Amino acid sequence: MKVDTAGQERFRALGSAFWRDSNACLLVFDVTSAHSFTNLTKWKIDFFEMASISAEGLVDFPFILVGNKWDLADRRVVSRERALEWCHEYNINGKDIQYVETSAKEDYNVDRVFQVRYLSIKSTNLILILSIL
Repeated sequence: MKVDTAGQERFRALGSAFWRDSNACLLVFDVTSAHSFTNLTKWKIDFFEMASISAEGLVDFPFILVGNKWDLADRRVVSRERALEWCHEYNINGKDIQYVETSAKEDYNVDRVFQVRYLSIKSTNLILILSIL
């Protein structure tokens, strides 16, 4: 099951019902939007609170940050370096969050997001995607 909230506040209340027992989280932001990047920390915190993931489960929990709209380099406002800094700063138990850049429009690296994710977990019950656009 995928849940795509498009980063909208009105869907935040659905979090605990849909996010509980998640096996992975893909946080997607728009590299051309500083606002979408700024919201990442809030969404990450909300996800872990509502998903009810145990401390043991958090150790190997696959959490991937995806910078979308890679194809719009001329409008980019969030650098790859800044995204990687965020992944390091908001690490999970000392392990940096994985980061992948994509272009859904150009079909660039989209498959890589899911390859990275599947390499990270042993079984799949739920895929959660938060689109922050």
